This record gives sequence, C-alpha cells and structure tokens, in this order.
Amino acid sequence: IYRSDDRGHSWEMVAEAEKPMHDIAFRGKRGVAVGEGLAFFTEDGGDTWRRVVMPGTRYAVDFISENSVLAVGRDPSVVISGNGGKTWRAAPGPVIESGSLVAVEAVDFGWVFMASTHALHHYIDPSHTEPIASGRLTIPVDFQLPGGPARPRGVYDVALVHRGDQHMLRMDGAEGRSTCCRTGPSGLSDGRAAGGGSRFGSGCYTAENPAAARLRAALWSISSH
Repeated sequence: IYRSDDRGHSWEMVAEAEKPMHDIAFRGKRGVAVGEGLAFFTEDGGDTWRRVVMPGTRYAVDFISENSVLAVGRDPSVVISGNGGKTWRAAPGPVIESGSLVAVEAVDFGWVFMASTHALHHYIDPSHTEPIASGRLTIPVDFQLPGGPARPRGVYDVALVHRGDQHMLRMDGAEGRSTCCRTGPSGLSDGRAAGGGSRFGSGCYTAENPAAARLRAALWSISSH
C-alpha cells in the first residue's frame, strides 16, 4: 500500500504484503484494504496500517457505516466486519452460478449492490429505514401528494427516507402531516438487479444547500407523477 501527500507527485510505502491487494475503501479516517487471504486496516487516515487474516480472496470492499465493512470475493463470497476491519466473519450472499463477486457498493444496511462476473445482484432489507436528507422548506404553491390531502403553501419540515425498496417523503406543517411512498428499483427473483434507478436526486431545483436540493427534487418527482 502506497500513500501520497502531494496529490500523487510522490509516493511512499506504508504497508507491504507478499500477496496481491485488490481494493481499498475509506470512511473518514478509517480505511480497509483487501486482497488474497489478508486485509489491512487503518484508523488514522492511512498513516499506519495493521494486518489481519481474512478468509478467501477479496476483490472489493466498501464501508456500510463508520465501523461496518463489507467485502466480496470467493471462498466465501461475502464477509463482513463490525469493527472497522479488525475481525471478519462470513455473511449471507447471492448464489453465484460461476465466477466470483468482484464489486460491491453499499448504500446502507438495507440496500447493497454486488456485481459478479456475469450479473448484478442487490440485497434489500424491507424492514430497514435509513434517512437520506431532511430540512425545512418553503413550498410556494398549494400541493397534494399522491394518496394524501391537499396542503396549502407554507413552511414544512421535510424528511426523505428509504425503507426497503421504497422512498418515503414526510412533510410536517401547520396543517398536519403528509406521507408519500414511491417504490424504487425492484429485484428479480434470483436477486439480480432490475434495470432502472431511483427517480430522486434529479437536481431539478437549485437550493441553498445539497440536502435541500435533494428534498426539492424528491418533492417534484413524487408530486408530478
């Protein structure tokens, strides 16, 4: 593992392994590097690394949270760490007919995508709820969310969350609460991801901060269909 402090102009070795390393991921100052039968973890932004044993071969790794890390490969196909990469255990994964899992992208504990050499797989926990963005917005026009009562223009506390494969938009104002759900990308029976993607975050509105922009885009996406 090499580290650069000058945008890649020069590099210094900070950890050495006798077998190939395949991927590296960071969450803040915590980092994990994975390879064939071993892994390294750091808690100081990559200044120092500690080596640990990892089962099988890992081709990709991603943080789910500050301490939880998911790595994919073969023998077994999926392993997880709950302490920033210090220890690992096997975890349930998709059934792979041939090849190995070679990539992983963890949105959160309830939404994880994995790629094998022949397919794209995803995992959805229908009971897991995760906040996406929240804030206070001024809605300049009267509106009505699908399935909900009409609401007047005004100031609303808005929260955008996802639960399983649904996105939920909750709006609290002087007239009460409105909630709207829209189903996200659905999975095929074998766990491979269906085509398409979330309708949210389209950037149709500008706002004073990114969270507000995402909420405005979500509101537009839901209320206009």
